[in-house]
Amino acid sequence: MKGTILSDIDQTSATPSAPIIPAPAIPAPAAPSPDIATQLAALWPLIVLVALSDVLFYGQSVGISLAVFAVALLGGATFVAGKRALVRPLGILALSILPVIDHLQPLSVAILLAGLCVSLASLYPGSGLVRAGAAIALGLVRRAPVDAVRAVIRIAATSGSEGLARRLLRNWGFPVLGALVLIWLLSDANPVLSDWLDSLTTFELDPIAAVQRFSFWLLLIWPVWGALVARPLSQVPRAAKAPKAWTLGLTATAVGNALLVFNLILGVQNVLDAVCLWTGAALPPGMTMATYVHRGAYPLLATALLAGAFALVARPFLAAQSRLKPLLLLWIGQNVVLALSAAFRLDLYVGAFGLTYLRIYAVIWMLLAAFVLALTLVQVAAGKSNFWLLVRRFGAAGVTLYLCAFVNFAALIARYDVQTTDPDWAYICDLGPTAAAELLHQYPTQCDHGVEFPVWEGWRDWGYRNWSVNQVLQSQIAT
Repeated sequence: MKGTILSDIDQTSATPSAPIIPAPAIPAPAAPSPDIATQLAALWPLIVLVALSDVLFYGQSVGISLAVFAVALLGGATFVAGKRALVRPLGILALSILPVIDHLQPLSVAILLAGLCVSLASLYPGSGLVRAGAAIALGLVRRAPVDAVRAVIRIAATSGSEGLARRLLRNWGFPVLGALVLIWLLSDANPVLSDWLDSLTTFELDPIAAVQRFSFWLLLIWPVWGALVARPLSQVPRAAKAPKAWTLGLTATAVGNALLVFNLILGVQNVLDAVCLWTGAALPPGMTMATYVHRGAYPLLATALLAGAFALVARPFLAAQSRLKPLLLLWIGQNVVLALSAAFRLDLYVGAFGLTYLRIYAVIWMLLAAFVLALTLVQVAAGKSNFWLLVRRFGAAGVTLYLCAFVNFAALIARYDVQTTDPDWAYICDLGPTAAAELLHQYPTQCDHGVEFPVWEGWRDWGYRNWSVNQVLQSQIAT
């Protein structure tokens, strides 16, 4: 009993032990997120590419320099992405820069930009190239010009406890200082190098020119930075949504009635064209063949294009009524005939009044519209999806535009128009330098201001088409 009491007294009088407080853990420096790591890797390529753009573009005429910069931009994006497999990206880019090398024009520049976006998308597999390339293009437009500045601030805030400035000083301070000392020693021993350095360091500062040049750099930072860090844009997730038919509030009965009425109207039009154009029947009093073919060419092209859109709208209703599919096939077939008739109308008009840019482009688009409508006919007959049709429509348009980028339309128009009965010399002489070879040899005195030769200032704005035309002109002059 006594031992028990003493034991209890000892336990109650004893000082309670202090609670154990764990030592604070020292957080390890966080690794940069993938987005920050990508932006950090893009800083040096950004500086190099902006400097290259200054050499290629500032105060210079543009030409083949666009192709050089596109290759350099793909190289910088490849460095940022850490990729080594460049066969597909380089192949895509090579095809897209060929039109620029041939001749600088809005079409060749558009092809180059599209090919560059797709080649950048091919660096990051995981989604379709066309969709990924479109996402990159939209992302480049959406990014603000100050996005690169924001990224630098973000990198500096998240690059570890040392900070970006301290890391740059530690990694590049000694190399830069050593390089300056080495250049100073070598310039003292080499008069040629000394004169070259003197020419670099002796310049007059023009504030207006400096602001213009700095603004040019800032303008280039926007697309270059967006292209270098384009990885998230090429992997935009697609929302899982059930496919919805594009019905525009129509019903199967309304579509069927529309097809009946449209086919009757189009049948009358095609019969009249067959009578007037193919059989040579007499036209109404006061109407010439030139008026007939000119008034109908462009509206018929618009009608054929609208027919393709209506076929897409009507397709979801084909299963509702058995009569709809034959009516739709008849509608598409009649529009193929309509597009060919429009092209024939324009061909007759060109034979009478000569070629122009608008007329030759219209013929191309009419034939393309007929081909696309024929694809629609195959789609409906074989039960293919609208996506199947859209891919082939855009593919046909893309191939057509790509091939047209290599055609010297100015020379083609001049070659055709000078053989007409009444050439429009004012229009022919304004076709530009690429038509000079067609005029100098046989018609050197028809142009009041003379024949304009292709010129270029240096290698930056060189183009194969201008060079080849100039070679023909030199050979004509020599003979």
